[in-house]
Amino acid sequence: MRKFFTLTSAAVVLASIALTGCVGGPAGPGEGSLDGNLPYPDSGYADAETDSWKQIGEDEGDITIEWYVDSTGYSINTNILNAIYENTGIRVEVSYPATDNSDRLATMIAGDMLPDIIMITDDTVKAQLEEEGYIYSINRLAEKYAPTLLDRISETEFDYYAASDGNLYTLSNNFYTDEAVDAYSEQGKTLLVNGCFNVRKDYLIAYLEHKYGVSSTDDDFWTQAYRETTTPSGFIEMCVWVKQNYNIANNIPLAVIDSNTVNRLQEYFCVPMEDEQGDLLYAYEQAECKEAYMFLNELYRNNILISGSLSATSSTTGNYIAQGYPFFTMVTTQNFINQFNTAYQNGYEYVPVVITNNAGDAPLLRNLAGYGYRMTMITKNCEHVDRVIKMLDYLRSIEGQQSLYYGTEGETFEYTIRPGETVDGVTYEYGQIKYTDAVLQAIADSNYAQYNIRNMSPIYDPMYARLTSAVPEECVTFNNYLLYNLKAAVNPYTYNKSIMDYTYDTSASNYVRMVNLKSTLEKLWTDNFAEIITQSSAQEASAKYDEILASARAYGLQTYMEYQNASFRAYKRKFGIEGCGWIKNLDSYTEPEVKLLGDVSQNIEIPSRLYP
Repeated sequence: MRKFFTLTSAAVVLASIALTGCVGGPAGPGEGSLDGNLPYPDSGYADAETDSWKQIGEDEGDITIEWYVDSTGYSINTNILNAIYENTGIRVEVSYPATDNSDRLATMIAGDMLPDIIMITDDTVKAQLEEEGYIYSINRLAEKYAPTLLDRISETEFDYYAASDGNLYTLSNNFYTDEAVDAYSEQGKTLLVNGCFNVRKDYLIAYLEHKYGVSSTDDDFWTQAYRETTTPSGFIEMCVWVKQNYNIANNIPLAVIDSNTVNRLQEYFCVPMEDEQGDLLYAYEQAECKEAYMFLNELYRNNILISGSLSATSSTTGNYIAQGYPFFTMVTTQNFINQFNTAYQNGYEYVPVVITNNAGDAPLLRNLAGYGYRMTMITKNCEHVDRVIKMLDYLRSIEGQQSLYYGTEGETFEYTIRPGETVDGVTYEYGQIKYTDAVLQAIADSNYAQYNIRNMSPIYDPMYARLTSAVPEECVTFNNYLLYNLKAAVNPYTYNKSIMDYTYDTSASNYVRMVNLKSTLEKLWTDNFAEIITQSSAQEASAKYDEILASARAYGLQTYMEYQNASFRAYKRKFGIEGCGWIKNLDSYTEPEVKLLGDVSQNIEIPSRLYP
């Protein structure tokens, strides 16, 4: 899922540049394009008949480039770097920041010290780098040096990321096309929720048996609605009972959160995103959003959500989960799968649950589909753009992704269905792939590093491995199965939210001002999150929430929403949507029945032994 815009220090630097003028220089090739002043080599041309990286001549020699990744939590591993060198003759030196505040990126921009390639997540920095001539156009480079790459960029991706001149300046990873998601459905598979809430199964069973006089051995135990417990008050009643019944001390974190908790709660509480006229709504102005904050405040006042959870690092939160401390986890499930596994092995199994707003509306949880996350860009300081674009062609290609993830046919994998083959009315564009027996055994034993497999390209297609896997969500490891069952039961409440990931109008005269205002508004809520949650009464929490909302309005919220709506409406028109985009406003939406445990029939059985 893509992050919302955040004004990092790098964006501040670029906003200042935008106000003082663009990168200058004499007009060059491609005049009228944002990269029109940048040089294009008169060598290294390739044709569209053969993959571009295979046209690199032996006499071209090896080169070394720097690839900067603006994240402390993401790395490009050695296996990928070795594959890049073997196929392109490019030695990649990867660099990372010391912290995630983007100070290093800001320094590089300000000092004109950007390396050959950068990978970022900030849409604002991306837009301003390309608008100010810091970045090469991907499609213009591809036309000259890597024509085969053009067929590997979907029209949707191109349109979504296109700059104001109509050219594409970035390649994303994790970009889901509707066509790929539809193909996955045709295979009888379901794209899971991006993240959901989970509770400890043993505590849950004990409470439901106590509350409803049922037994977990009853055939219908897992299919009942338990509707009262899905409400905020009913759910908190369960949390309080667990705390009291098991005599859990106040310093034990019975609930844990992460940086995505508020966004996830807005989905569970069905916060309206758009009105019936198709205009965007500001989430924090909606009653359901305030209910979500009040829910957190009540958890805090009952010592379910404690100060230690509010200030915990990701590592600390993971440690809590591994030890089975929390009853209620409000985290992005996949980010803590190793810790959920440790808890499972220690006898603490977690299961997904459904929570609603006070009105009992069914949640609207986004699935994994989204329009990309990390963005890779070739900077104006790259001296070998003709070679680098071929490297990106390799990394985006099916051959590249296959070699990184599956290895070599006949050695580490075999086809069970050949690419393009139709079986039972379903055509498998990429085929179906199975690791060899030796590799499956190594995977089961967590000893497959020797095979250099299961590596994801930095600009990977998130659906490739799914579409080629014969089992749902690539379930070949215990973690895969566990993660699947930590999410699957909430499938009825899950939908594709990509249409709401609209792009901003960078050509608007007030664009820079709106970027800064967005940052101000986001910081306002982030900085005051704990202060709202930790109020000693519901009345004080409500008053503090209203105070922050009043500040947002005073900062210019109305002007900001007018700009947002102009961007949103233009984005919908671009994709042929004249009316509403939010799923609950569509005539096709049917609200599913609310059940505390969701639909457990969606789970898949975890084999007693994965292989053989």
